Amino acid sequence: MALIGAFTFVLHSHLPYCRRAGRWPHGEEWLHEAAAETYVPLLNALTDLHEEGLPVHLTLGLTPVLCEQLADPLVQAHFEAYVEEKVTAAEGDIRRFQEDSNS
Repeated sequence: MALIGAFTFVLHSHLPYCRRAGRWPHGEEWLHEAAAETYVPLLNALTDLHEEGLPVHLTLGLTPVLCEQLADPLVQAHFEAYVEEKVTAAEGDIRRFQEDSNS
């Protein structure tokens, strides 16, 4: 079966410089949210498509400010702590919901 057209996805990404600018809503946590909810899932999806042998047409524009922050070891360490906090909170929610459903 011949392909009927194509789709190209263009994503431009920028966040202001927020390294060590505190926490939510406009601090470094803003960058962590974007990484956890956008960049990591996007990379996972692209990896899956590549492994399935599906061609991907994608233009991804990342500003130098964003690239610098994502490459920063301190930001990366803070991101790991951010993810661990979210996992711990989610596990607590699961326990609480299970306890509530049993009562």
